[in-house]
Amino acid sequence: MENSITPKSDFLLLTEILPHYKQLNYIYFTVREKLKLNYLDQLHVTDFYNQYNDIIAFDKSLLNFSLFIDKKSQLSIIKNLTTEIKKNIELYSNNKSFFDNIDIMDVCDEFLSGHRQRIKLMEEGAYRIFHELNGTKHELESESWKGNKIVGTLHEEVKQIQAKHEKYCSELDELYSLEYEDAKNASRYFKNIFGEVCQLNQSLLTCINYYFPDEYQSNTLNEVEYFKMDFVLLIYTEFNDQLFKKISIVDFYHNINLLPAQVRLEFAENEKERVVFYVYKLYNYLKKKKCKECVSWRNNICEILKIDMNFYRSKSTCVNSALEGSKSYNFKQKINQIIT
Repeated sequence: MENSITPKSDFLLLTEILPHYKQLNYIYFTVREKLKLNYLDQLHVTDFYNQYNDIIAFDKSLLNFSLFIDKKSQLSIIKNLTTEIKKNIELYSNNKSFFDNIDIMDVCDEFLSGHRQRIKLMEEGAYRIFHELNGTKHELESESWKGNKIVGTLHEEVKQIQAKHEKYCSELDELYSLEYEDAKNASRYFKNIFGEVCQLNQSLLTCINYYFPDEYQSNTLNEVEYFKMDFVLLIYTEFNDQLFKKISIVDFYHNINLLPAQVRLEFAENEKERVVFYVYKLYNYLKKKKCKECVSWRNNICEILKIDMNFYRSKSTCVNSALEGSKSYNFKQKINQIIT
């Protein structure tokens, strides 16, 4: 079991994605209001999609989140995240034609045109200085033949203009290099990604609703957590796919805590009597913890497991009399170690 549970840092994805969704929704809202998408916003939208378009990683994060985070914190984060995802879907769906018809090539070209304008101005400046430099050089050459005293002054002017021209050329080289890098980078953002972000939203919601069904999200604060996750893990590790039919840890936790679950808990073939003893042990565990709802829990879990209460009463302690070495005896030893 230890190998299947990933480090707690894995669920940090959920706390990271929430503020990014808020930023994404702000971008959508601003773009819709201005009826214009700028290049930096296109970068944010595309980078968001590329960063979080890993459903397996998101699913893994949700699993660990459900295992290791307390229920109240779960509810707060999941509700906020679900709200932001649904808000993004709504912003896109209500303005689908507008978002889908944004010409991303034009958006990128408008950004790159800023480089071209700066380069054009710098080229014009460099051209003027080049002509000024040539004119001063011709004047210097002419005055040198005449032997005029102005030659020294012209020498200094040539040096100054030459330095100015070299500075312009150096800055032009930097602008050319920057334009090349930005054009190369922009080529990664030529795609209109809004429709795919909406599809990603739907996939993420599907994952969330698997681990945290809508009914669970709306009712969790009013529910009693009968058994903490660390305790549930001990039982699950020992008895899943043995005492019970195979089920996910999340569904097992939801069933045993009487929460809505995607899959109903069922006992395995020929395990009904041992399951009754298991329920009996958990019931007594709750009684020792002075849980006021222990009787209600017992009745409800028996209903989930489709165990008649008359059968429960007649078989709840049968395992206690199991012969040493038998399957029921070994089961009793295991469960007594976990549930004291």
